[in-house]
Amino acid sequence: MNRAGQKHINFENDSENEHDSYASNSDYNSDSDNSQNQNSSDEESESEEVKNRMITLRNELKSLPFDKLVEIKQKIGIKEFEKLFSNKKAASSVKDSKETNTKSSGTSLVERKKSNSKKSGSKKKTKNAPSEMSSKRPVSRFRAVVPVKSDKPYDPRFDKATGHFNKDLFEKSYSFLNDYRASEVEEIQNKISKLKNKDTQKVEEYESMLKQIKSKMLTDVNKTKLNDIRKEHRKREKELVEQGKKPFFLKKSTVKQIELSERFEKLKGTKKLDMLLEKKRKRNAAKDHKSMPFKRRNKD
Repeated sequence: MNRAGQKHINFENDSENEHDSYASNSDYNSDSDNSQNQNSSDEESESEEVKNRMITLRNELKSLPFDKLVEIKQKIGIKEFEKLFSNKKAASSVKDSKETNTKSSGTSLVERKKSNSKKSGSKKKTKNAPSEMSSKRPVSRFRAVVPVKSDKPYDPRFDKATGHFNKDLFEKSYSFLNDYRASEVEEIQNKISKLKNKDTQKVEEYESMLKQIKSKMLTDVNKTKLNDIRKEHRKREKELVEQGKKPFFLKKSTVKQIELSERFEKLKGTKKLDMLLEKKRKRNAAKDHKSMPFKRRNKD
C-alpha cells in the first residue's frame, strides 16, 4: 500500500513539473515572438524615418543653387549624390546588398574576380558615348590615356600638293646622272688596273661597285626602251581613235615581247645573239631544276 501510494504521488509530481515546464516554454516563446515583432516594428519605423529624412534632404537640395550643388557633389562623390536624387527605396538597396553578399559567399574567388572585372569595365550610357573607366581600378603606367596617331611616312614626291608627276620632264632633268655613271665606271676601271697585283681586297670591292653601277645602267636602258615602245603605241592609237576606232592598251607582257623581238632583229647574224640565247636557255634550265622534286633531281 505504501509503495503504490508513493508511485501515485511521484506520478502526480512529475505531471505537475511537466505542466510547469510547458507553461514556462510557452511563456518564453511568446516573449521571443513579442521581441521579434518589436524588432520588426522598430526596423520599419527606422526605415520610415530614413525615407522621411531622404525626402527632406532632396527637397532642400532642390532649392539650393547650381554652384552649391556642384560643391556638394565634389565633396560627397558622384555615386552618393546620385543616390540622394534617385527614386529607389533604401530598403530595396539593402535587400540587393544582402543578396549579393549571400551570392558572393557561395561563389568561388575566381567567379567573384570575373564578376568584379566585368563590373569595373568600360560602361556606356549610349552607343556613341565615350567609355567611362571606373575610378576604383588604378591606371597602369603603360596605358595610353590619349591614343597617339601612328606616324605615316610622308613622301613629297607622291603627295597631291606637289602636283602631277611628269615622267618625261623627270628623265630630262636627271639625264646628267647617266654621264656621271659612265665617268664613274672609267675611274673604277683605272683603279682596278693600278691595284690588280697589289691589293686583292680593294680590287674585289671595286669590282662589286662596278657590277652595281653597270646593272643600274642596264636597267635604265631597258626602261627607256620600254617607254619608247609605249610612246610609239600611244601615237598610233591616237591616230586610230581620231579615225573612229576603239583604243587598245598594251599589257606589260606584250611590251616585253615587242622589246625582245626588236633586240633579236638587231642581233641577227652576230655572235651576241647566240650568247643571249645560251643565257636564256641556262636560266630556263635552272628554273626547271629548282621546280623539280629532290629525288628526281639526284637521279638526273
